[in-house]
Amino acid sequence: SVDREVDQGVLAAHRLFWNYPSQPELTKTITEMIFVPNDVVDGEYLLELQFPPFVNDASPSRPLIFPLIS
Repeated sequence: SVDREVDQGVLAAHRLFWNYPSQPELTKTITEMIFVPNDVVDGEYLLELQFPPFVNDASPSRPLIFPLIS
């Protein structure tokens, strides 16, 4: 996570990232606890981040990566 598990509800990094509460950025996302298999080679990829179409403060996502050919 970008914030400590126990921070008395401060969530400082989340608030900074989303510019909350002054002017919240509603188009940004943070993906936490992502699993990347060991056989994925380091490099540049195109990321497609799929998520369900509901409004919530947290939701599951499905990250898909496609290798970029250089």
